[in-house]
Amino acid sequence: MNLSSNDYLGLADHVHIKERMQESIDQYGCGATSSRLVVGNHLLYEQVEQQIAALKGTEKALVFGSVFLANLGIIIALFGKDDRVISDKLCHASILDAIHLSRAEHHRYRHNDLDHLEKLLQKPCSGKTLIVTESVFSMDGDF
Repeated sequence: MNLSSNDYLGLADHVHIKERMQESIDQYGCGATSSRLVVGNHLLYEQVEQQIAALKGTEKALVFGSVFLANLGIIIALFGKDDRVISDKLCHASILDAIHLSRAEHHRYRHNDLDHLEKLLQKPCSGKTLIVTESVFSMDGDF
């Protein structure tokens, strides 16, 4: 049993996904070779983003290569030094890195303690406020 995997949904060994991955390898080769910034866009990125946007009923969607990149990209792009971010005490380190790099004021509430969160929200903020938590806490596995 692998207790350190990021394969939370058990998709790494799913028959349909493996078949589609093999088809993609046969057609496009292995790996992205680099980031979009370096090697440019790829038709597959555009297709999956269009499908996600249609599914969610939005104009656009953006796919990141990892959760770490998503945390960095979203938090840094949307929040800055005049804003504040309030995060659960047990949020993943990648979220904490993103908050730090955003230069937003950072407060942490006790794990899953909404009363503590409410007290922190009562303090004034000159900018926007983001509350960050996780659906499944990766370090503990709780919800």
